[in-house]
Amino acid sequence: MSKIGFFGGTFNPIHNAHLRIAQEAKDRFGLDRILLVPSGYSWMKDPKEIASREDRLRMAELAAEECEGFEVSTIETNQEGPTYSYETLQKLKALYPEDEICFIIGADQLMILEQWKKPEEIFRLATILVADRGGFDRQEMEEKAAELTERYGAKIRIYHMEASELSSTELRRRIRDGEDISGCVPEKVAEYVEKKELYR
Repeated sequence: MSKIGFFGGTFNPIHNAHLRIAQEAKDRFGLDRILLVPSGYSWMKDPKEIASREDRLRMAELAAEECEGFEVSTIETNQEGPTYSYETLQKLKALYPEDEICFIIGADQLMILEQWKKPEEIFRLATILVADRGGFDRQEMEEKAAELTERYGAKIRIYHMEASELSSTELRRRIRDGEDISGCVPEKVAEYVEKKELYR
């Protein structure tokens, strides 16, 4: 049985903080591989701010080339319309029935996870790995994890990381303002953004 880390997001663009979250989970919990899953239709975000699914997929592929054990899945970019995490987890479990799926999320998502569509199915299908990059009270997080464990039988593991201010929103601003983003994204991703004139 393998342990597979599922790390999804808009990845608009993918950057080094994303990769550190996934790498830290891989190292700490002994994951055999990481699946980066760019979203297809990001229904909660302004479409004018989002690069095409093809560009975001390609940037994720370029980033994955830099990280051993990282792969990119098209499971959401191949789907039309909104995608929900419980549906993606169902598909992953069908593809890897013998493996343990570990769903990597941020601390902010842990606090609202119960409001997602079919949270009970998410907890049934995956172990939840929560990256705490600061900004949330640790005791509050532990209490929330305990509450979800009691209510749903959830398997939740929290790991604490160094705080980072890096975000896709900030990177898009820097690109629009003509600032250098090298050091914030893998080199090949920076080259791709420049070549395709993304986020101008």
